[in-house]
Amino acid sequence: MMEIYRIVIVTLLATTSVLFFLIWRVEFKRSLRLKSIIEKNNIIESASLGGYYYFDNINKTEFFSLNLFTIFNYKSEIQSFEQLANFFGSDKDKLIEIRKKLLSFEQSTFAADFNFNTENDVKIIHCYGNAIENESNEIAGIVIWFYNISEYCNEIKRLKSENSRLIKESKDYINIFNTIPLPIWWRDKKFNIKHCNFSYSKVANDSLEETLRINEIPELDDNLQELSKMAVKKHRTLRMKKHMIVGGERRFFEIIEQEPEQCEGIIGYAVDITKQEEVEQELSRHISAHSDLLESSSSAMAIYGANMKLKFFNNAFVKLWNFEEKWLNTHPTYAEIMEKLREKRMLPEQADFAKFRTEQLKLFQDLMSTRDEFFYLPDGKALRVIVIPHALGGLLFAYEDMTDRFAMERSYNTLIEVQKETLDNLSEGVAVFGRDGTLKLYNPKYEEMWPHEAPMLDKKPKNYDLIEVSKPLFNYGDDWEGYKKEVMERPTTKTPIKKRIERTDGKVIDKTIVSLPDGNYLLSYQDITSTFQAQRNLKERNAALEEVDKLKTEFLASVSYQLRTPLTSIMGFSEMLEEEYLGRLNLKQKDYVKSIINSSSELMTLINDVLDLASMEAGYMTLDVKEFDICSMLNSISKIVSLKCKKEGISLSVKCPKNIGKLLGDEKRLKQVIFNLLSNSIKFTDKGGKIIISAEKGTKGELTFSVADNGIGISKKIKNKVFDRFFTSDNSLKSKNSGTGLGLSVAKSIVELHGGKIKIESKEGEGTKVTFTIKRNNKKLLTHAN
Repeated sequence: MMEIYRIVIVTLLATTSVLFFLIWRVEFKRSLRLKSIIEKNNIIESASLGGYYYFDNINKTEFFSLNLFTIFNYKSEIQSFEQLANFFGSDKDKLIEIRKKLLSFEQSTFAADFNFNTENDVKIIHCYGNAIENESNEIAGIVIWFYNISEYCNEIKRLKSENSRLIKESKDYINIFNTIPLPIWWRDKKFNIKHCNFSYSKVANDSLEETLRINEIPELDDNLQELSKMAVKKHRTLRMKKHMIVGGERRFFEIIEQEPEQCEGIIGYAVDITKQEEVEQELSRHISAHSDLLESSSSAMAIYGANMKLKFFNNAFVKLWNFEEKWLNTHPTYAEIMEKLREKRMLPEQADFAKFRTEQLKLFQDLMSTRDEFFYLPDGKALRVIVIPHALGGLLFAYEDMTDRFAMERSYNTLIEVQKETLDNLSEGVAVFGRDGTLKLYNPKYEEMWPHEAPMLDKKPKNYDLIEVSKPLFNYGDDWEGYKKEVMERPTTKTPIKKRIERTDGKVIDKTIVSLPDGNYLLSYQDITSTFQAQRNLKERNAALEEVDKLKTEFLASVSYQLRTPLTSIMGFSEMLEEEYLGRLNLKQKDYVKSIINSSSELMTLINDVLDLASMEAGYMTLDVKEFDICSMLNSISKIVSLKCKKEGISLSVKCPKNIGKLLGDEKRLKQVIFNLLSNSIKFTDKGGKIIISAEKGTKGELTFSVADNGIGISKKIKNKVFDRFFTSDNSLKSKNSGTGLGLSVAKSIVELHGGKIKIESKEGEGTKVTFTIKRNNKKLLTHAN
C-alpha cells in the first residue's frame, strides 16, 4: 500500500515538474512576464498536495512555495535553503548534500522520506527533487517538492495492522473451524459443497488438503443435497439420521442442514450420536428387563406416569384387583382406578374418601422417597403398599398380600410364648448358645443351677466367660485349660454329646449338648444328685445303664399300648356302628361314623410311623431277617392294595421276573416300605392313572425295587425334601388326602437299616418313580438282627 502511494506521489510530482519546466522555459525567454510565471506556479502549487523549493541556477535565486509554510507550520518567511533544512534536524546535512548533487550533475533526481519533529508529534515528509536542464544542457535550476505524508503513512500503518489482524483472525477462525469435532460444510446457491473442515474430510475418508486441492468436495451421503434443497424450500432446519463408516467403524450421525439468515448459501453439520444410540439401546434393554422382572414378580406392580396415567401393570396386579386387562390397556388414571376399587369395596374404609383420594393423588407431587403403608380391606385382607418415585417420572406402586404372613406371625408369636412358658416350667436347666458362643436363651432353672452366672446372663455373655465365672464349682484337677476345653466341646453331628458333671458343692448334673438345625446348640442340665447317690450304691455301672434302657423300652411299650389300645377300641366300635350291628343309622350318622373310622385309621398310621421312627432313632428296632421270595412278596402287596386302586379308578400292575429269586431281609419291613410308596402314589395319581411295582436284578449282587406312577409329579424345589419327616408339599392340597408326612421318611429309614439307598425321580405333570436298591445277600443284617 505504501508503494502505491509513493507511485502516485512520484507520478504526480513528475507530471507537475514537467509542466513546471515547460512553463519555466517559456517564461525564461520572456523575462518580462516573470511575475506571471510565479503566480501560475503558486496556482499549481496550491492545487498540489505539497509545497516546493525552486532554485534558479542562472540567476542564483530561490523560491519557496506558500504551502511550505503550512507543511512546516512556519509563520515567518523562509530566507534560505539552509533555514529550510534546519526543520529536518539530524537529516539537515543529508538534504543539503542532495541539493549539491542536483546542482552538480552528480544526481538528476532523488526521493527520500524525512522525519519532521513538531511540538505535538512527528511528521513524515516525503521529498522529491530533480534538476532542470536548459537548451545548452546546463543546470538551469532544481526543484524539490515536500509532501506531508503523515496521514497516508498512518493510514497505511493502520491498514497493514488491520490487514495483519484480519489475516490472523482468518487463520484463527480456520484453525477453530478445523478443530471443531463436528463435520461442518457450506454450500453455495447451487447446493454444491464449497468449504468444509477437517472433521468433514475425516468422515468423508479423504484428506483436507486433497479435498481443497481438487476443489471438489464429496458428499457424505447422496440424499444430503436433497435435504439441503428441502431446507431452503421450507425455510427451516431439517434433520436426518444416518449410519456411516468412519475409520473402519460404523458410526451413527444426525445430519442437520439449515439456511442461515446473515449469509448466503446453506450450512450443514453432522453430530456423532453413536454413544447416544448405544445408551438408548441400553436403556431400552434395561426397561425391557425391568418390565420382565416386574412381570415375574409375585407382588402386584403398577407404574403411573407423571400425568397419573397407568403405564405398566403385571399379571399379579390384574389378579389382585380383578380388573379387565382391556380396560387397563386404555391407560386409566390413578383417580379412575381408585374409583373402580371404591365401587368394588377394595379400598380401606374411609370416613372422608375425598380427603383420602386427595392425599393419594398428592403423592405424585410431593413424594421424594419410598413410602410404606398398609391397606386393611373390608374383606379382611391386609395389603402392604410400597410407593416409590420412578426414575422416569411418576410413581411405582407395589402391593403385597400380607394376610397369611400376619396370620403366621401371630401363630409364631403364640408358639414363642408357649415355648417360653414351657421352658420356664421345665425341671431341667436349658440354655441356647449361638454359633459364636453367645448366650441366646436360658430358663429360670438354669439360673438356679448356676448361681455364679446369674449377674451376667442378661448381658449376652460368651460361653467361656460363663465357665470362668463358675470355675469354683468344677472339679478340674490340675489342668483347668484342658478341662475348660472339654466342657466347651460342641457336637459336630446330630448325635448329642452327654457329660456328667460332679461339682464341688456335691451336686451331680447330667449335661446334654444338642446341635440345632440353625447352627446354634442347646445345653440342658438335669440335676441328678439324688439319682446319682442312689446309683453309687450299685456295684456295676452296666446294670444301671441296663435299667435305664429297660425304662426307655418300657416307656415306648407303654406309649404304644396307651395310644393303640383306646384307638383300637374306637376303631372296633366305629366299625360295628358302620355295619349297623347296634341298629340302623341315618345318613348323617353314617357320615360321622365314616369320619371317625378314617381319622382313627390315619391316627393309627401316624402312631405306628412315629413309634417306628422313634424305635429306629433310639436303636431299638430289630430286623426279622430271613430269606423270602421276592415275587410272592410283591404279589401279596398287590392283592392288598388292588381293591383301593380299583376304588380310585387306578390301574395297578406288578413286573417281577420269575427267575429273580430270593432276598435276605426283613420281609415285613420291606412290605411296609413298598406299601408306603404305593400309598403315596395312590394319593397323587388321578382317576385313570397307572401304578407299576417292579423288581429287577442289579449289578454287584444288588436288587432294585421301584414304584412308578403317572400322577401329578413333584417339583424340583421340593424333591430333595420329600424324605424329611412330617414334610408335606403344596401338591398335598391337590391329593385325595394330605397324609402325615411320615410314610416316605419311615420307608427311607427301613431301607437304610437294610444297608440300601433310596431315590426319587419326578417331573411335574408326568409322574413319580421311587427306587430303592439293597443287597440280595447282606450277611451284616444277621448281626444287626441279633
